[in-house]
Amino acid sequence: MTTEETIEYLTRCADGLDPEFDCAVSMAVSALRAQQAGGWISVNDRLPETDRDFLCVYKFRDNGKHFIGILAYFATDERPHWQNQGFRELTVTHWQPLPEPPKGE
Repeated sequence: MTTEETIEYLTRCADGLDPEFDCAVSMAVSALRAQQAGGWISVNDRLPETDRDFLCVYKFRDNGKHFIGILAYFATDERPHWQNQGFRELTVTHWQPLPEPPKGE
């Protein structure tokens, strides 16, 4: 079974009757799609659920170029947002968790 076939199968399994099961299916599908995209998660698919730093792809409206950098996400604010969101119309398009630091150093 290919990754795409797995995504299609999992999507069909979500029945709308059990919210926790449907949430688990949604998370599994998002993880598979992120794996396909090299670890990047589209903000259209899912946003972080915790306050912390993330590796992000973002752009500014005035030049349209994409950049990669570390930005904080404030998930627990009354209005969840990315660090500097709105500054020069910064828009985050994709994100992924930062790796754990090396052990024993």
